[in-house]
Amino acid sequence: MDIINNYIDQQGKINIIPRKQKGKIVVFEYMMAYISQNGTHFTEKELNDTIQEIYTDFATMRRYLIDYQYLERDPYGKCYAVIERKES
Repeated sequence: MDIINNYIDQQGKINIIPRKQKGKIVVFEYMMAYISQNGTHFTEKELNDTIQEIYTDFATMRRYLIDYQYLERDPYGKCYAVIERKES
């Protein structure tokens, strides 16, 4: 059983952000795969709308994705970009 299935419903929407680090990373990777289908650069509204399609608390998720360096925000907070992650 895939770990992500513990955190999503049958429609693929995220139910919860786990407390444990391993679970969080799985959820964030899932979210980033979803976000990246729509491009790599977003306005705040575009990003919020995309996140909200599969997780209701878009502000918390957006903050996590920035804190965990999946996304970066311009100094004005108006534009967001996907950070390319290197495989180790």
